[in-house]
Amino acid sequence: MKKVRVYLNNNQKEIEVTKDIKDLIYFCCCLVLYLEKFKNYVEISVLLTDNIKIQKLNLKYKNKNKPTDVLSFPMDIHGKYTKYNSKIVVLGDIVISVERALSQLEEFNSCCIEEELARLVVHSMLHLLGYDHEKGEEDAKIMQKKERIINKIILNKFKFERDNVL
Repeated sequence: MKKVRVYLNNNQKEIEVTKDIKDLIYFCCCLVLYLEKFKNYVEISVLLTDNIKIQKLNLKYKNKNKPTDVLSFPMDIHGKYTKYNSKIVVLGDIVISVERALSQLEEFNSCCIEEELARLVVHSMLHLLGYDHEKGEEDAKIMQKKERIINKIILNKFKFERDNVL
């Protein structure tokens, strides 16, 4: 049994969700868990959607009537995670608007949709692990520092793959 299970649901038509994209999302989830020394067996749900659907979720759960790039729904309650089978931790849900991600490539200096999806998965994974930039300035700095470190690793992975294509 794998230690990390990522359930990916595609509910958008902007991009084709290739094996490479699926592998990238899985890699990003695993990388964050590894760097954060999260030892449990884990399940994560990732939904790729569009602006209309994410706006509805943003209104319903965050009381914000606008589309956003990513929403995180951690399953922890006061630092305790839901377990089933007494072994597997259900970390939570990640919802990404691919439409919004495409529109902000330039804003975040992302070279491609894969890089932007990676950035959003990393951001959301940190939320699932309890980091929250909306709690205050200190928490925002901690989360930003962790994102920079993880995103550098991912950017190096992209660079390595581009430089080593046969």
